[in-house]
Amino acid sequence: VVLCLVALTVAGPVRFAILGDRTGGHQDSIHEKIVAEVVKAKPEFVMSVGDYIEGYQPADTMKLAEEWEEYKAIVAPLKKPFYYVPGNHDITYDNALGTYERNAGKPYYSFDYKRMHFVVLDASRWEASDSLPAEQLDWLAQDLAKAGKATYTFVFFHKPFWTASVAEGKHDTLHSLFKTYGVDAVFNGHFHQYFSATYDGIKYTAIGSSGGETRPGPTGILYHWALVTVDNRKGITIEPVLL
Repeated sequence: VVLCLVALTVAGPVRFAILGDRTGGHQDSIHEKIVAEVVKAKPEFVMSVGDYIEGYQPADTMKLAEEWEEYKAIVAPLKKPFYYVPGNHDITYDNALGTYERNAGKPYYSFDYKRMHFVVLDASRWEASDSLPAEQLDWLAQDLAKAGKATYTFVFFHKPFWTASVAEGKHDTLHSLFKTYGVDAVFNGHFHQYFSATYDGIKYTAIGSSGGETRPGPTGILYHWALVTVDNRKGITIEPVLL
């Protein structure tokens, strides 16, 4: 029995970084400085929440490709696994999907790391959970069902739909799935301000700006990234790290 219990825990503590939005009026050199700080922190891998390029090019895919080359050069020093999450600047229109896939891979996917399950969703072109394509929601339900033995489950998507639904006591399709399948924490970006809340035992956190134009929100936190530590005894600790 003891061996079984040990096998089900996270071999830790595990530390991973999360980069916030770079674009949406990106400020010169801020993202580069944050990447340099993350390199020094030596996390095991790096997550993100979207908005890597300025995008919004309805036809000029060559310009999109140039912006992607610029971004990949900025994050090249990380030398760690880096996981992309599509934002509205990255896949603004359906015709930008191909360019995104060539540079960042599938727009939604999942992976496992040391008994933790990570899910990345594509919320780039929709404004509410209920608007997401049925195909993606069906995939999510199946993926979460198969991940039932994970010690912790994390979900990443760009737009924090929950602020207009769960936070106001309204139905939210994603939140319902997260409750059903035991999701532990959800991370978003988009608003360029750091804020968090817990609903039905699920930690929701919006990472603020890692380079996009911003102003102090209620927390007063400006440019930053986040360090997440997962520990068997302490659980999940989320720490915004100021530039």
